[in-house]
Amino acid sequence: MSELKSRILVIEDDADFRAMMCMALESDGFEVIPAENGRVGVALAIDAIPSIILCDVRMPELDGHDTLTQLRTLPATKDIPFVFLSGGADMKDVRRGMNLGADDYLVKPFTPEELIDTVRARLQRHSERPTSQLPPGMTPTMPLPFEMMGSARATIAGRYELVRRIAEGGMGSVYRAKDKETGQDVAVKLIARTATSTDRFLRECEALAGMHHPRVVPYRAHGDAGEGFHYLVMDWLEGMDLARRLQQGTLSIDETRRLIRHTGEALGHVHRSNVVHRDVKPGNLFLVDGDIDSLKLIDFGLARGTDSAPVTQTGTLLGTPGYLAPEQVKDGFTPDARCDVFAAGCVAYECLTGASPFHGPTPMASIARLMLEESPRVRLVRPDVPEALEEIIGAMIRRERGGRLRDGQAILDAMNSAGL
Repeated sequence: MSELKSRILVIEDDADFRAMMCMALESDGFEVIPAENGRVGVALAIDAIPSIILCDVRMPELDGHDTLTQLRTLPATKDIPFVFLSGGADMKDVRRGMNLGADDYLVKPFTPEELIDTVRARLQRHSERPTSQLPPGMTPTMPLPFEMMGSARATIAGRYELVRRIAEGGMGSVYRAKDKETGQDVAVKLIARTATSTDRFLRECEALAGMHHPRVVPYRAHGDAGEGFHYLVMDWLEGMDLARRLQQGTLSIDETRRLIRHTGEALGHVHRSNVVHRDVKPGNLFLVDGDIDSLKLIDFGLARGTDSAPVTQTGTLLGTPGYLAPEQVKDGFTPDARCDVFAAGCVAYECLTGASPFHGPTPMASIARLMLEESPRVRLVRPDVPEALEEIIGAMIRRERGGRLRDGQAILDAMNSAGL
């Protein structure tokens, strides 16, 4: 079966630097389309819709800002992730790019590893939706050799028969599958095998295998799937994640109170296991059968032990803007349970108001709000929220890490003390 590759458009007027970028990306399995200026880049983007666009800020004929402006006005290209390349982006550049809808900046000089990490991170965030919802021309972000061929279905480890791909990520996919030994439905996560992804995959498996709690998705097995992929098997959960539930509207105060408690229960167990989840958000809180009281924490792909060495290079941002704690966007910090508490507080705020407290129109805008604005009070948006509940959410999203609730158990303790 032929491989499906992400198509990357590189718009850079420096021929040598453009060649270096193309070589690095192609060696990592991407399809690359080079362009020497913005005018050529716009034409190429229309002709062959890319998965992501990397564009120099200052170029002859059509600079990066004008290129982005034109692409954002075209239906076929308006939602494509756009990363600026700059020889020294100042705040004026960043602010203008943010307002125009840029997704990220790469400041020159950067290494091939930093380039690839940024591309993968942007593709992953953009691709966290079913393939059927991708814009025309958008391809999955990784080679997927396990597709059904005719009536035959691929089987992992001689046991797990893949039925249907249900989600895409920057490093692989999640499938609904059938456990041929038990007859039960399971979820199979396939991860492309690279040096970095292998470390993260093993940490995810170790974290999940050690979790035995009704608020955490149950682990079943993991191993080598062949064809350059690892696999992780979990229980199949029927229902919807909180992100989908919030599309229907905000939660009631009682629903939010219960959700905070259940999230605290999940995180309390995770933190007692000396693990930090690092990506708590509505999409990773699953409501079995749509029931808040059946909440389970899912996706430990970014999780790490509190005593484990980092696998991410300095300058690489992990997590989801809008739910990141301020310390997570700074180099040299050690993640701890308070990062998860901050994210859970942002989720609670969103449940009551319809948006996370630091939400922006782009990831860069969210990060700018996080770094420049004070934590808001939920009662200014929704006055019917009890003061005690506002105080707890405020203690969860406090910008200063030292003043924040320390972990998931502290969330439960605060709720109990308030009688909530």
